[in-house]
Amino acid sequence: MAEPDSKNATVRAAARWGFLLAGIGTVLWRTPKLWAALQSWRGSLAGGDASVSDTYRTFFFADAAGASIVLAISVVLFWLLSPSKKSEARGARR
Repeated sequence: MAEPDSKNATVRAAARWGFLLAGIGTVLWRTPKLWAALQSWRGSLAGGDASVSDTYRTFFFADAAGASIVLAISVVLFWLLSPSKKSEARGARR
C-alpha cells in the first residue's frame, strides 16, 4: 500500500497539473473571441467611427485582461503546488 506522503504528493501533482491545464484550456477557449475583437477593432479604425472603435478596443482589452489573469493564476497555482526542496530531500533519503 502507498505511504501517506506519496499519496499526498500524487494528489498534489494531479491538482497542480490540473490547474495548469484548466488555465491553458480556458485561454485557448477565449482566443477566438479575442481574435475577433482585435479584428473588429482594426476594421473599425479604418472606418473612422471613433465611438465604435472605442467599444471594440474595450472588448479586446477586457478579453485580453481576462485571459492574462486566468493564465497568471494557473501558473501561480502550479508554482505554489510544486514540491518543496525539503520534501524532495526527505524522499531521497528513504
